Amino acid sequence: MWTRSLLWRSGSLHRLEFRTPTAFKTRGQYLNLPMTGLVLQSFIRKWNGSVTECSIADEDGEGLEALATGIICKSFHLHDRAYHLKGSTIPDFVGSLVLENRLEGFHSLLANALFLFSVYAGASIKTTLGMGGVERTE
Repeated sequence: MWTRSLLWRSGSLHRLEFRTPTAFKTRGQYLNLPMTGLVLQSFIRKWNGSVTECSIADEDGEGLEALATGIICKSFHLHDRAYHLKGSTIPDFVGSLVLENRLEGFHSLLANALFLFSVYAGASIKTTLGMGGVERTE
């Protein structure tokens, strides 16, 4: 488990490299654009599925919105692709995002923890099939 000192040392800039095809699903549609809210929502879902004894509760979506508002995309370098699965094609992307954590206090710590966790859990849909592999650097 991460220690508080590790989270405090974690910088405000996070470079996320999406090494394997990555896509998000919203309103029944696949989306190959990593909007901050979708990225964080994916990380929270992965966290809640893995760390059940310490889940992140957000009944009304306001917590996710508060996190997303404080995370700024500083730069990106993405390539669109297509992932073929069981006769269908899922639009996806690979590449990198540099996100800046401008949050304060608990929200900043939580966002940093989610960025650190993403390396283990991945992002997006179908991670069990190899999609959404993430590498993170500061």
